[in-house]
Amino acid sequence: MGLYLGIDCSMRWTNMGLSDESGVLVEMNVNAGKRQASLLPGMLSSLMSFGNVSISDITVLGVTVGPGFFTGIRIGMAFAVALAFASEKQIVAIDSLEVMVQSAGKTGEIVAPVLKASRGNLFGAAYRIECGGAMPLCDIRCCSPQEFCRGLEKMGAAYRILAQDKESYDGLFTGSSSDICYSFGRPGGGAVSELCRKKKNEAVCPSEIRAKYHRAPDVGKG
Repeated sequence: MGLYLGIDCSMRWTNMGLSDESGVLVEMNVNAGKRQASLLPGMLSSLMSFGNVSISDITVLGVTVGPGFFTGIRIGMAFAVALAFASEKQIVAIDSLEVMVQSAGKTGEIVAPVLKASRGNLFGAAYRIECGGAMPLCDIRCCSPQEFCRGLEKMGAAYRILAQDKESYDGLFTGSSSDICYSFGRPGGGAVSELCRKKKNEAVCPSEIRAKYHRAPDVGKG
């Protein structure tokens, strides 16, 4: 039976999860702030202990490669790639926004996960929830909230904005349609390990993993 380890440092919290073919076994989610690099080894050790497994038991690793916090993406990728090389495992590149839509809606619903970028912009995409996963409806973009909503409205279907917490995103869509439907929720490490399991056939050598920042180098600069 396969065993899948997911690692996410791209958002506000640092998340790890462990899944097998039946689903999530254990997850760990820590508000690590700037301590991500120092806490990751201990988090991994605890996760392995809780799951009663060792690194040698892992079939495939998964790591979020963006979008999100630039430093967090780099820390998470460096840790996961080093671990994959050391344990001679392959690794799956996972989009942060796709992590957010795991178990986020009912079949057929369109959800649009967003993450804050700089200068009032956001990272966003749209997915249709389907049995067993989420189908991307558009590429991940970095743009203003108003531009993002205009793009969603062109699809001609109802959608729901999915954000991590109300406090951070309250007022972000001022000037957009007043009919926007919102929901809030923070994904955990189990969502990452589940995506790793579902995408196991996309696993590659760790040297092939690349970050996907989804923004031009001058975004956020004056």
